[in-house]
Amino acid sequence: MNKDYKTTSGECSNVNTKSKGTTPSFVLEGETYYYNPWFNKIHKDKNYKLRYLPNSKYVIELEEVK
Repeated sequence: MNKDYKTTSGECSNVNTKSKGTTPSFVLEGETYYYNPWFNKIHKDKNYKLRYLPNSKYVIELEEVK
């Protein structure tokens, strides 16, 4: 993996983990991002800082901001 990623942060407004056969996703500041289900649980109304691949919006690093 190269370093072609972007960083953003904000409040999670929606989490979608129930879609069978699709990658789990969540909405952060109006943008949908996709993540590996092995990440810690993502919760609505909490703040996160993340690094993601800009073309696919796939999260490669996730951190809760308290």
